[in-house]
Amino acid sequence: MKESEKILLVISEYLKDNPKIRFGQALFNLGINEFADKKNPEAKGFLLRDIHSDSDSKIVERMVKAVNNWTSLNK
Repeated sequence: MKESEKILLVISEYLKDNPKIRFGQALFNLGINEFADKKNPEAKGFLLRDIHSDSDSKIVERMVKAVNNWTSLNK
C-alpha cells in the first residue's frame, strides 16, 4: 500500500471512530498539520507550519505517533 493510501485510510478510520470531530480538526489531531512553533504555538499567533516539503512517510510517522497518543489517552 502506498503511503498516500495509508494516510487516507487512517483519516477515514479516525473520522469513523470519532464522528463528532471536524475534518480540519482530524488533520491537526493526527499530526498532519502542525503549529509552526509546537512548544509555544501562541508565540507565532498559532501559525501552522507549511508541510509542503514533508514526505508522505514523515506524515505517516507523525500520524502513527498521534494515533498511539490518542489511543493511550482514551484508555
